[in-house]
Amino acid sequence: MKHKSGVLASSAAPSTTNEECDKPNVRSSKRRGEVVELAFLYKAVSLGFGVAKPYGDSECYDFIVDWSGDSGAPNSRGDSHGLEPGGCLWRVQVKSTHRYRKGGYLVGACHFSAGGTKQAYTPEQIDFLVVCIVPEDAWYVIPVQAFVPRKWLSFYPQNSGSKGRYEHFREAWYLMHCMEEAT
Repeated sequence: MKHKSGVLASSAAPSTTNEECDKPNVRSSKRRGEVVELAFLYKAVSLGFGVAKPYGDSECYDFIVDWSGDSGAPNSRGDSHGLEPGGCLWRVQVKSTHRYRKGGYLVGACHFSAGGTKQAYTPEQIDFLVVCIVPEDAWYVIPVQAFVPRKWLSFYPQNSGSKGRYEHFREAWYLMHCMEEAT
């Protein structure tokens, strides 16, 4: 039996068709989330952050973000990576929405618990929530302490001069830079 690619398929493997795998669109919420995660990865790396993705889906965060102040200059080890040991590592959860409703965009700052109920994120689970409002190409970098214990956050990026609760976190990537403690 030949697969549609022209390669011979093993007779031991059952022949199944999965129409969802053949569709190049971005319709399912899982696929949209994956696309936004890629956009986050590109944005964060282009801003000089190191980004790692934990194995699997078991953590409450999507990425580990490293800010070591990579300047490209030789570091204390003498190499040219510029990354200093002891940089800041942040647990980052990425959320997004495409849906405009009642004058704004609503994003869930929550996850499903083992019991199937929605639980707000806590400082023990994540350090930052990064929100992408896709139609507006607006990114918000919000420390967890700024929204706990809320489960739902509203955004109004389409309103110039918006005084929304989280507007001052728009494009606030600098919040993930390491701040040296005063000695």
